[in-house]
Amino acid sequence: MTSTQRTQPRKFVIRVPATSANIGPGFDVVGLSLSLYLTLTVTVYHHSSSISIPESVISYSGEGANDVPLDIYKNLTTRVALYVLRCHDIQKLPSIILHVHNEIPFGRGLGSSGAAVIAGVLLANALGNLNLPQSRLLDFALMVERHPDNVTAALVGGFVGSYLNELEPATMEAVSVPLSEVLPEYPPDAGEDWGKSPPMAPLNIGHYVRFGWAKEIRALAIIPRFELSTAKAREVLPLFYSRKDLVFNMQRLAVLTTALGQSPPDPGLIYEAMKDRVHQPYRKALVPGLPEVTSRITPQTHKGLLGICLSGAGPTILALATEGFENIAHDAVQIFGERGVEVDWKILNIVGGSEVNPGWGTPDQTMIKCNLFYKSEEFKNVSPISGAYNSLRKLKFEGFQLAVLTARDKDMKDLTETWIERWYPGGLLKDVFETVYYSEDFTKTREIPSAVRADELVGTASESRLDKGEMCKNLQARLLIDDALENVRDCAGVAVPALLFGDYDWGNRLSVFRTTKDFLSFEERKEYEINQGNGMEWWMHDTVGFPLNGIWKVKDWQQVLEWFEGPGKHIKRNPTEPIAKKNEKVAALLSMYCDRVAKVPRGPEPCLQSRARILYDPKMNPIVRPTPPPIRAPILGLILEY
Repeated sequence: MTSTQRTQPRKFVIRVPATSANIGPGFDVVGLSLSLYLTLTVTVYHHSSSISIPESVISYSGEGANDVPLDIYKNLTTRVALYVLRCHDIQKLPSIILHVHNEIPFGRGLGSSGAAVIAGVLLANALGNLNLPQSRLLDFALMVERHPDNVTAALVGGFVGSYLNELEPATMEAVSVPLSEVLPEYPPDAGEDWGKSPPMAPLNIGHYVRFGWAKEIRALAIIPRFELSTAKAREVLPLFYSRKDLVFNMQRLAVLTTALGQSPPDPGLIYEAMKDRVHQPYRKALVPGLPEVTSRITPQTHKGLLGICLSGAGPTILALATEGFENIAHDAVQIFGERGVEVDWKILNIVGGSEVNPGWGTPDQTMIKCNLFYKSEEFKNVSPISGAYNSLRKLKFEGFQLAVLTARDKDMKDLTETWIERWYPGGLLKDVFETVYYSEDFTKTREIPSAVRADELVGTASESRLDKGEMCKNLQARLLIDDALENVRDCAGVAVPALLFGDYDWGNRLSVFRTTKDFLSFEERKEYEINQGNGMEWWMHDTVGFPLNGIWKVKDWQQVLEWFEGPGKHIKRNPTEPIAKKNEKVAALLSMYCDRVAKVPRGPEPCLQSRARILYDPKMNPIVRPTPPPIRAPILGLILEY
């Protein structure tokens, strides 16, 4: 590839949420957007006739990575994009590098195909500078994915009801063309067939309305480890229904669309309103354990449960609840296990719709977003990661002192300790944690060592704080638990062992330069990375291998406890000794403040991710959405989940 005369490549991100359709009685009518995402990172190369450019390349990671075609004429997302572009007289995709990361399991009733279609429509809109309104984007999506419940929820977000418009016969004929004609799998040099114009999407194919959603309600997805195609799930449905069954569903759907928006939610009302006679009874043979799960898990048996249903065509089961997610999941796993079915489960939020270029923006914009989140109700409602409380209690009982370390300013002290009091009964100095250490306390009382980094997000560039390794050394901590690679490496550098928690992007790559490039302005850094990296951010080539000396990776709290029985056995102590004695400290670094968020590129645009995702996941944006659902906690980076 030559770079002379070439303009800088354009880069953007598209993010599309997972969806759950039906929600009990709303068969083919209602949908719900959930916090699993299909994310496209796109680099577009501009060129003239005298410049050679790279061929378009697709890479794929996450769910289904081994099953997705990487040919732009076979991949569903790029085929959809080509269809939309050709409808607007653009015959080819420009030269792009496209990386797709998918969190949505295939064939599980979570809208994976609908997300791919919406991503393709948005990709075409961005590549062709089409500036299509949302209603027109929906039209093109419905030309490919004929079920408005999923694609509408994926596009606009939230809890939505939708329908397909009754069109004129000639228009209906156009809408009913074979998908192979809309989305040909052959390239533009294939001959005469490519010259045929694809059918243009009629105007206003679908319509929708967004219902309210109570902020207390989250979703638990119980995901069996087998796929179930929508076609197979539809084959078992009858051609005709009794009036009694149809009225049963319509009555409950009418109530459900209002009940889920009421605060506080009414468990008895919602549980009854989520019952169904149109699709779930006929699909029970396809999902072993479905009847038992939906009948044995009720608001009476499980505190916090509101309702439970099949997600879309299945096999995933969706439970709506306000609390008690672990207990619900535990019993569902047990019931499925009795039928020989292995399952996974995830606690999910109800989220906004698809976004192009989500992220943090400039440093000032980043701080505005962070501060908005801290002051929001969502900050108070984020709950601990599965197993955190019981595991920490166990370590406490065995004689360890547990401390919270945070780089957050002490003006957030009340919010910090209020959250701890809520989720860890007894709070500080009682049940789990001994105290909270703020990095402010480690900046002005002693000479700053050479390992210190400037933190430009707090105070001025001349204000310095110790890194987490130096803080742990100063505290004589025996162990750090953290989910950010740079923090555990800092500890290894001062001979403090560290556990790297989880499997997050920021735990696999460093998010901090150790050079003067750290102090470039936002625009200077962006220009540097584009010019020096051929359009690729530095971190995309900075994957770190394991094991590293003094660092162990643990995926969850169970592995944390197992570590203490193995490599960490030497720091265990006899739990029968009085707690009043000087115990070995386990400094659990549970980051509250987003160090260097606005300065460090962690995604397709500078400052997109960084450590920010520990604090505030860019999946939600309080400036765009005044009332986002709960997201990943800003307090305890390894204890919380979103």
